[in-house]
Amino acid sequence: MTGKSGKARQTLKLSIEGGHKADKALLIYPNGSTKRDLAANLKMSPTTITNFFTRRAVGKKGFEKICKELKLLLKDVIESEQPQTEQTNIDVLVQEVRSQIEPVIRSLCGTMRVLDLDQPNELTGDRGIYTNVNILEKLTRLRSER
Repeated sequence: MTGKSGKARQTLKLSIEGGHKADKALLIYPNGSTKRDLAANLKMSPTTITNFFTRRAVGKKGFEKICKELKLLLKDVIESEQPQTEQTNIDVLVQEVRSQIEPVIRSLCGTMRVLDLDQPNELTGDRGIYTNVNILEKLTRLRSER
């Protein structure tokens, strides 16, 4: 997400465990026990508070403000970023899918149909996707008439 300045806007989300802690903190919240009361005390929109408690992305400053008001430690409730291994897993999955569909692609795209005959063609290599053809300088019919 980008803001008006063009910089990426940093957002934070509650972890599952953080959601439970936030719910408990709201129950013992001294200045009111509802999300609407919390929003009024923090001078924030109720939508932001609802997003916080439903584990949706909230702006970093607002997230920190809510945590401070509920006396929650940021490190205990924040959802950590997805680890780098997830990207690696996606790369492995892509390679696996490619290897599974390669024979299908070769059978569909590696064959040329000429005069109702299927002729296999190499997709790569010296011949590539080209097929050998004979081009006559003059038509055979015209040659025999002369």
